[in-house]
Amino acid sequence: MNALAMLGSICRNTNSLEHKLALRHTAVNLDSSWFWYIQDILAKLNLPTLSDLLSRGYTKAKWKSEYKRATEKYWRDKILRLLATYPSSRYLNPLSMKFGTPHPVISLAPCTAEQVKRTATTLQILAGTYMLQSNRANFNQHGTDSRCLLCKSRPENREHMIARCEATEHIRDAHRRKLYDILCKHCDQASLLQETIQNPSLFTQIVLDCTNPVLTHMAPFPCDAIREIIACCQHLTHSLSAERHTQLQRLAPRIQKKRKLRQRVQRVTKKPSALTPVSNPHA
Repeated sequence: MNALAMLGSICRNTNSLEHKLALRHTAVNLDSSWFWYIQDILAKLNLPTLSDLLSRGYTKAKWKSEYKRATEKYWRDKILRLLATYPSSRYLNPLSMKFGTPHPVISLAPCTAEQVKRTATTLQILAGTYMLQSNRANFNQHGTDSRCLLCKSRPENREHMIARCEATEHIRDAHRRKLYDILCKHCDQASLLQETIQNPSLFTQIVLDCTNPVLTHMAPFPCDAIREIIACCQHLTHSLSAERHTQLQRLAPRIQKKRKLRQRVQRVTKKPSALTPVSNPHA
């Protein structure tokens, strides 16, 4: 951005030495000059070439709006392409992000000390960096079970933690009713809302990012409603995380004992048996 702003200043000051160097570069095209680097940026952002800029004479305001719009479009398209390849971005809505502004999950959350902790927990789960058993199983290939340590029924992924785990159902039920009441205030389709709330996948989507296009079957909510939904959902994620941590602390001695036993069994099975004949290399 600074380099493009400087380029605009060079193109406007026709009597400067830098402007003369730019004209010389368009004729000679030196590979190691600053203008060669600028030409690469202009081509990447789909902006006019250096020779066109020198001949047109953009005003400062017009050039600034031109390169800012091109930069925003380039990075927006690149982020969308990259997010499409990341499974961890499944629940994230990149279309709600604007250049230079935070995501609505951050910008529309209440600004209190307690809410900051809740937002941080929600962002970890939304980005896929919250360490669940499925993440441990993916990174550790030595017999790590991906099933939930609390209910032991399903692999512990984000949907299981938010919408399915039976060990934290009492936390989920209270917030689900509160979320349903908030949604009913802004949408008349009660049956559709009840269906959405009971669907584990859609419920997880609402909790993590209620601006996602998959929820367009519901009525578009105003900004105040989204702020209220985000506050309720982030309270839910933080409460689920706290309850999960508390229950895991209680199970920690038992889990540690099982892990040590498993490691001991693995060491024993790896040792060669005393009855196994050893071949003589000198025979």
